[in-house]
Amino acid sequence: MNEAVNRRKDSGKSYTFHGRDVYAYTAARLASGTISFSQVGKVLPNEVVSIPYQKAIINGKTLKGNIPILDIQYGNVWTNIDAELVKSSI
Repeated sequence: MNEAVNRRKDSGKSYTFHGRDVYAYTAARLASGTISFSQVGKVLPNEVVSIPYQKAIINGKTLKGNIPILDIQYGNVWTNIDAELVKSSI
């Protein structure tokens, strides 16, 4: 999708509200007939993309897992390593 064309006017400096500034705006324009699907962008391949996932494991005193969310605004790190796995590694 070409965001330079399919984006709410004067919202170019905001990268927080894509749902409002890009997706809802483009959907409304499509629904009203203002633009066609070909004006939104090229057709994407019809395939599912799989994302590698590592199950949290313990190997001796080493814990391995994923950090799917790094919330820098509040200083939080979310992980898939649960408390029971941490306790069992101590």
